[in-house]
Amino acid sequence: PSDVTGVCEAIESFGIGGLSRPFGGAGGFAPSAGRWLKVAGGEKTAVLGAAARLAPGPRFLEVGAYCGYSALRLALVRPDARILSLEADPCVAVIARCVVAHAGLSHQIDVRIGHSEDVLPKMGRSAGCKIQDSFDLVFFDQRGSRYEADLDVLEENMALNDGAVLVADNVLKPGAPNFLWRVIRGGHFETRVVSLEEYAMPGVEDWMSLSVRRGPPDDGDAGRALPPPPPELRRLEWEADRIRGRAERSTGGVGFAEWAAFVARMREALMKLGLGPGPGTGPSGEPAGRRGAASERQPQ
Repeated sequence: PSDVTGVCEAIESFGIGGLSRPFGGAGGFAPSAGRWLKVAGGEKTAVLGAAARLAPGPRFLEVGAYCGYSALRLALVRPDARILSLEADPCVAVIARCVVAHAGLSHQIDVRIGHSEDVLPKMGRSAGCKIQDSFDLVFFDQRGSRYEADLDVLEENMALNDGAVLVADNVLKPGAPNFLWRVIRGGHFETRVVSLEEYAMPGVEDWMSLSVRRGPPDDGDAGRALPPPPPELRRLEWEADRIRGRAERSTGGVGFAEWAAFVARMREALMKLGLGPGPGTGPSGEPAGRRGAASERQPQ
């Protein structure tokens, strides 16, 4: 029989083992040894599990398959789920398909190649959509600057079912300011922002957002009650994209210390705009970002 949990644990073990020893891994003593494996592991699996349990039905969409890890985690919590996972990089998609097949879940998880900008406009229940489908859970794990635009398309195409759950990773590191403004201030979602430690980056904080969509999926007014975004959001989006681009390079990249400093600045700016975890959820309001701790912003 398949051992899905074992496959997930092997991926996490590989990620930790690739870190340099000064950062708690087994990849050597030089701070530059090893590479960071970008999966929603560690504390983040609890948020994924909560989202899966909240979903009102079994139709799940993941944008950003990577190696297939998070799709496996979702399937573990919801064995009834049928998961469509999009991946823009063909080579990475092949790896994800092999991982899913090795775990024995090819019948449950469908990894498709394509950029969200090209695929999502074809999906939904509105007239003209070539793929008539809608979803009970959506997991955004692609480039953060795409989150808001992809959500716009899903809502316009009536691709979100009533009570659909929307969970997004990396909304603090490197950040998704416009998306947070939308799901917290837009009036269409009840949103919690969860502060936790980034997987395989000891001492570096990140946030995930978990939102439940209010109202019928076909109300035709995706931007209802959304106030104009403050000018600071444009600067924060630019800063998030800039450091994200550096981190994606095969050489150079961004070290843990620089990530921690960037996160501290982004956190301060988002909190001033009311776009972070709520107060009173940690000692003296300090960031959770520590192993075993998490803080949440209560539903609006």
